[in-house]
Amino acid sequence: LRGFSISESAKLRKHTNAEIVNYGAGADLLHHFQLQWNELHEMAEENATKARQVDILIGGIYEKLDRQWNSINILNGTLATIPKINSDIQNLMDQI
Repeated sequence: LRGFSISESAKLRKHTNAEIVNYGAGADLLHHFQLQWNELHEMAEENATKARQVDILIGGIYEKLDRQWNSINILNGTLATIPKINSDIQNLMDQI
């Protein structure tokens, strides 16, 4: 008799819990996460746009630095010839 009353109580409890369940909660959760996904998607598109802009800026900086590096190499090569030019001038002056 004792076991019978416990199982009866369990059935009653399950029935009571089912009445309290908010079946619309799933729709609310789905809506919440759809909004979150939409926000993340928009942010990802915005980040992609900004990444393209940054890529263009970095490309411009690279081209400018590459030109400057080439100019420095030319200048360095030119400066390296100065001692030889001085020596050649001195030799010419000695011949005069």
